[in-house]
Amino acid sequence: MKGRLAIAKHLLYSIPLAILFFVLLGCAATKPNLSVTDENYNPPRGSETDKNFLEAKSILAEISSKNPLLAIELGKMPELQDGISFQEKQALEILHREYVDDTDSFDRAFEEMHKIGLPDVRKYSSPLQALFWLAEDNELRSDSNLLVNYSLEHLLAEAWKFDDFARLSEHQLTEIINGIKNRKKREDYLARSKRLPTGKLQAVIIAAYKKNKYTFTKEARKMIEAILDPRWQDFDVVTDRLNAPELIDYYERKRFSYTLKLPNSIPARYVFKHNEGACVSVTNFTVYCLRKAGYRAREIRTRGYNSPFHALTLFEMNGQEYCMDNGRPRPIGIFPYEAIKK
Repeated sequence: MKGRLAIAKHLLYSIPLAILFFVLLGCAATKPNLSVTDENYNPPRGSETDKNFLEAKSILAEISSKNPLLAIELGKMPELQDGISFQEKQALEILHREYVDDTDSFDRAFEEMHKIGLPDVRKYSSPLQALFWLAEDNELRSDSNLLVNYSLEHLLAEAWKFDDFARLSEHQLTEIINGIKNRKKREDYLARSKRLPTGKLQAVIIAAYKKNKYTFTKEARKMIEAILDPRWQDFDVVTDRLNAPELIDYYERKRFSYTLKLPNSIPARYVFKHNEGACVSVTNFTVYCLRKAGYRAREIRTRGYNSPFHALTLFEMNGQEYCMDNGRPRPIGIFPYEAIKK
């Protein structure tokens, strides 16, 4: 891998600067994105957006002078493909500062990030996006040793905060409960509000919202939506992000709960929306994400313990066969296929 990265960097250094800017801000291998030099890209002149774009381009050019591949991968991120806000430009400035302060550690960490997923298939590097999020949220601390002692698990634990919702006051929660349309359900939640802690009550309300948001009035829905993290709400956006086995495994272990209350096989979108499912359903989600990310994957079945069979995912990675098994009460994660063949 190091050899391929070295060759890629050598080739990138030989690209004339004008051509480099054609791909700077990203051209994903599977679907080219609009670049600063594309004729169709025409940000409003003199606007704050245009200023942010030009400053971001300058930052990426400085990074490119030392690590062209890093600059290109930064440019592929969705956050920099739909216009650049002041906050996003600031995040780039923070990353650039971290890069200048300790270039060697940043380069080593980025090399590990680049290995996650298939660069020729994925739209962007999800670990690099996670680092960008920390900078964007002003949570990238120099004393955290996140880059010096880099690990994917540590990075995701810091950046992928699925349930880190803003806290609602008791008054706001009461208003939301009063916005439940069904009278019996409304009375039930008002009774719960008297015995549940505020944090637990909020979690219960959010779960009810995700199950059927139209249970609530328009005003109540707006209050709930204001505290949800938009980064994890869209199925297509999230499955683009889950573009490697390690990322899918982490997501499933943190998000999904095993349940027998639903039919054994439900669509991947349902599993995503409700964060629950049995073995076949979780496997459906796993196979969907892996195939979307460019991996060969399929469901296989083994002998069940208290059921006729147990479903899990078989996939290929780096020329080897592996299984992923998170559709059980205690997820197992990734392991070599040889382990169940014996």
